[in-house]
Amino acid sequence: MIASIPIAWFFTIALPHPRAVLIVHLAVFAAVGVAMIDVFCRVIESLEPDRGRAPGWWLTLVGAIGGELFYAFDLFKF
Repeated sequence: MIASIPIAWFFTIALPHPRAVLIVHLAVFAAVGVAMIDVFCRVIESLEPDRGRAPGWWLTLVGAIGGELFYAFDLFKF
């Protein structure tokens, strides 16, 4: 996530539209999230070969529930 700071800074200055900046921020955040899930699945798969990548689905479920809670508590204010 720290590596995304220069990317976010660049696009915040380069793009004058707030909606475009929001889209770039969400895309970077989603890409970092996918990379983190992949690393998690690889580590779990190497530690517990019988389970494979199945625990990755729990991260997807937790992420979906988190998004629903953010929406339910009206934390997305764009």
